[in-house]
Amino acid sequence: MKSDYEKKDRAGELIRQILADTLQKQDDSDLEFVSIISVDVDNQLNRAKITISTLGGSDERVLLKLEKKKSVFRKALSRKTRFKQLPQLIFQTDDSQITKEHEDHIEEILKEIEAETDD
Repeated sequence: MKSDYEKKDRAGELIRQILADTLQKQDDSDLEFVSIISVDVDNQLNRAKITISTLGGSDERVLLKLEKKKSVFRKALSRKTRFKQLPQLIFQTDDSQITKEHEDHIEEILKEIEAETDD
């Protein structure tokens, strides 16, 4: 049982690394500030739930773009892994994500700090 758990974790981390590298190479402004937080792979390695975090922009728009680029991600996985069968990729947003109001507040504080250091 322990080996299944370790295999699942190793597969998830490998998928996360490959997808993060592939995402970074995409020439799409909507995907610039997308981070892959985690990849949870089921025991049979059939499904990979990819949790993402976005900074700014619309989560729905980002998820739609990622869905459209699934073939790019699957191609990268097929080239860089030896999975017998590629897992289904399921993208989801991080529920603990900072809200737009918090984001605006943090940005305001950073601007104040920057203004203070310029004086």
